[in-house]
Amino acid sequence: MNDQAIDTLTANDFSPVNAEHIDGSNIVRLFDGNREARIELDLEAPPAGQRDAAPGQLLNAIWDLLGEKSSTAPALAAKILRGLRAGLEHVGPDDEELRKAYLIAHPEGPPFEPVNFMTLVEQRPERGPVVIDGSLREAAVGTLIGGTKTHKSFAVAALIAATLSGGTWFGQNVAQGRVALIDGELTLGTIYFRLRKVFEALGLDPAAIGRGLDVYNLRGRTKEAPRAIAAIRAKGPGYYKLVVVDPLYCFYPADPRFSENDNAGMRRVYDDIIALAVEIVAAIMVIHHLSKGGQSEKGLTDLGSGAGAISRAGDAHLAFRQHAEKGAVVFDGVVRDFPELVPTVWRWSFPLFVHAPDLSADDLVGKKKRKSDTTDFLADAKPVWTAKSFAARFIGADGRTLPHIEALAGEEHISPNAAKRFTEQAIALNLAYTWPGKTGRNGTPNRFANVECPVTECGRPTPKKNE
Repeated sequence: MNDQAIDTLTANDFSPVNAEHIDGSNIVRLFDGNREARIELDLEAPPAGQRDAAPGQLLNAIWDLLGEKSSTAPALAAKILRGLRAGLEHVGPDDEELRKAYLIAHPEGPPFEPVNFMTLVEQRPERGPVVIDGSLREAAVGTLIGGTKTHKSFAVAALIAATLSGGTWFGQNVAQGRVALIDGELTLGTIYFRLRKVFEALGLDPAAIGRGLDVYNLRGRTKEAPRAIAAIRAKGPGYYKLVVVDPLYCFYPADPRFSENDNAGMRRVYDDIIALAVEIVAAIMVIHHLSKGGQSEKGLTDLGSGAGAISRAGDAHLAFRQHAEKGAVVFDGVVRDFPELVPTVWRWSFPLFVHAPDLSADDLVGKKKRKSDTTDFLADAKPVWTAKSFAARFIGADGRTLPHIEALAGEEHISPNAAKRFTEQAIALNLAYTWPGKTGRNGTPNRFANVECPVTECGRPTPKKNE
């Protein structure tokens, strides 16, 4: 059907009308009531400007509307085709059918229009107000990375307290305002306990500042995260000063094919988070876990499990890394809209971190020392592990599970497979013993130690392998 026929077609030409889709093709036939006159809309080749559309998209766009208004199908089909050619920028405000069809065929919306620089000169847009001075502004997104031994949930509680009270957080001033906490891991009891302990340690009355905190608890039901996000959106722009998402995977899609190691997938996740931050005019801090293995030799932007897009997508990539002193962490980060952060060291003193200026931020746990001479080089040489030295260093006498032993060995850059192999060798050589776990529904895993299982644990001494 040519453009002239489309332009002159009206609803009166075919009324009433029947529509028929030819199976296996992209053709829609429109008949009059007697099924004599007909028009074929061949969509095999999309109209000009729509060459990138999938074969079925234009058909679906027309078919969706034909089913609703069959009495005006020919005119409506012609109108839709004209609209799909023109694009939304040429559609009038009253052309709802046409607008709907365009969006069905082009869910990405109208053509992307650039902002001319002179518009910026005239409007002079300013950066958003500061929320965390040194890290985040309103409508910005930050990621906080931390390991299981860095007490990051208490650090999050301290950030919430600083926002509610207008205090400081790891040396940074924080603007006062309401906070939303989306938590997908902790029970409400644990959340309350940790927040209360932090509030009281800071001299804050939980009853006085707690009214500014809304907790969206998703433990065991992270699939309901979209509902929590919708509730936050419904509060309107500016209602919250800060939104904390703990952990990041609350935003992961339900698609089983999704992987946090996929850069494109993680970029889309962060696009959604950024869009939310812009819409509600709040800073969003996302909590994420460290990748496996030693962290001391990695760059800041390489920290965090998953794709590299995690560090590049947000406006601040903050991290807690273990210091060589037990219980201390190094706070550092890469920020987009502030001067470069200076790493600082903080000692853990339940339930808070306390600044430790006497410790060097360069002294990370597991970090290799500089090889200035032969003695230093030999001291830093990678050890050659044997079953005997492995058992003495990692298995211990307190009964440790295999994942525990693997985690300890991982800090010395020993792979989980190697750790398992050394453990099995130590047992075979009578250098270690198995402490049997409990079987059944509430069972516990086996544990391993370099001493026999005590009677209080096992009921009787564990025989050696060769006995």
